[in-house]
Amino acid sequence: MRYFCIAILLLWNGLLVSGEEMSRGMVLEEMGNEKPSFFVRVSVNHENLEYQEGDLLQVQVRASESGYLYLFYQDASNQVSLLYPNQYDSEHYISKNTDIQIPSPGQNFRIRTAAPFGEERLLAVVTKKPLQTARSIQLSRNVTSLSAKDVSRFSKELLSKTGETTLSSEEWAEQLLRIRTFPASAPSPSPSPTPSRKTNRFLICIGVSHYEDEKIPPLPPCTKDVKNLARYFLSQGLPENHIVVLLDEQVTMANIRALFCEELPQITKPGDEVILFWTGHGNQCADENGDEKDGKDETLVLYDSRRLEPETQLLDDTFGRWIQNLDGRKILVILDACHSAGLASSKSFFNSRSTPVWDFGFNEISSMKDLGQRNLAIIASSTSSQPSLLRVENDMSVMTYFLLQALNERQGWTHDALFQKIRPQVKEYVKENYYGAQQDMELQDDMESPMQLN
Repeated sequence: MRYFCIAILLLWNGLLVSGEEMSRGMVLEEMGNEKPSFFVRVSVNHENLEYQEGDLLQVQVRASESGYLYLFYQDASNQVSLLYPNQYDSEHYISKNTDIQIPSPGQNFRIRTAAPFGEERLLAVVTKKPLQTARSIQLSRNVTSLSAKDVSRFSKELLSKTGETTLSSEEWAEQLLRIRTFPASAPSPSPSPTPSRKTNRFLICIGVSHYEDEKIPPLPPCTKDVKNLARYFLSQGLPENHIVVLLDEQVTMANIRALFCEELPQITKPGDEVILFWTGHGNQCADENGDEKDGKDETLVLYDSRRLEPETQLLDDTFGRWIQNLDGRKILVILDACHSAGLASSKSFFNSRSTPVWDFGFNEISSMKDLGQRNLAIIASSTSSQPSLLRVENDMSVMTYFLLQALNERQGWTHDALFQKIRPQVKEYVKENYYGAQQDMELQDDMESPMQLN
C-alpha cells in the first residue's frame, strides 16, 4: 500500500512513501508483547481486511489505558512507514477507552491503496512513556518513511533487556492486523460474507491428558473429551480440514503460539466462526503485573509446562492477547479446566445483556470487551476458585459429558441455550458424586447474535 496526500487547501497530491527499502527479514511481527497489562484494539473500515486499488484506508485505535500511540504500516515490498504520530498530530497521547481515528476528519490527507499489492501489516503500539526513537526522527506532514535502521531501533527500544529507554512488558501493548491488497483488475480474494455465502466454521480441539512433568497428575479422560467432540462435529458435516486437534505432546508453548499467531489468522477469515475447545489442567499463580483485582493470574497448563513454574504455562494475559489475532471472527471458547472463570466484577458498557464481566479466568476479557471486541463468548466449566471435575465413571470431564449429551439429544442448540441447559446438570452431578465440592459454570457472552451449534 502506498500513501497519497490530498491537501485540501494547497490542491496538490503526491506519493509520500519513499526511501530505503527494508530487508525481507525485518517484519512488524517482531514487535509483539505477549504479556501486556492492558490491551490495544486496532480496526479498519473494511471488516474483511482486504483493499482493492483505489480504496481508502481508515484506522481506528483504542486502548484500555492512556498512553502514547504509534501506528506503523508495512507494505507488500516490506517498506515500513510511521502513520502516527505526524506533523499534524505530534501530540500523540491518547486517553484510555477513547477512539482515535487516523486520518482524523480534520486532517488534509488520505491513505489510498496503490501498488505494490499483496499481504501487508498494520501495527498499533501504545506505550506508557514516549519512545526516544520517535523523538529522534524527523516527522513528515502525514506519513514518515522509516529505514531498516529506524525500525530496528524501535524494536530494540521495546524488546531489548538493556538500555535506559527500554520498556517492560507492563508498559506497552500492541495489536497487529494482516491486510491484503489487490489491483483493480483482480477480484477480491475472499469476498465479504453475504446472505448467499455460507460462513466457514472451524473447530479447534486442544486437550492434555499426560504431561512431560511427572509431578503433574495425568487426566486420561481429557483425550476422550477431545476425540468425542471432534467426532460429533465431523458427524454434523463439518469438513475434516476445518477441524484441528492437538493432544498431549502436541500441546506445547511453541505449537500453541504458532496456532494462534500464525496458522489460525491465515486459515480463517473475518466473518468465519471459530469454536475453540480446551480441556486439561488449569492453575493459578501470583499476578506479577498488577492487572488482576484478586492478585492472581490464571493459566492453562501445557504438555511442556512445569508444575512450579508458571512462566512455562499459558498465562491469561498471553491467551487474551492471542485471541485478538482472530478479530472479526465469531468466536466461542469452551474451557473445561480448573479456575476457568472468575468472580463477577462489573458489566461492560459494550454489553447490552445482563451478563457480568468475568475475570478471564480471566479479567482480560473485560478489557477486550471495553475495547469493542465483539462476537466473543466463553463457556467456562467452573469459577476461578473451583476445580473442574472428572466424572466418577472416569470416561469424560463432567461439563464436556453433559455438553455432548445435550448436542446428541436434539438439533437447534445455540451456545447460550446450551449453557443454560447443562449448567444445572453439572452442578447437580458434582453435588451428588463429590462430597462438599461445587462446580458452577459461567458464561461470558458478547455475541452480537447467538452461535448455532448444531
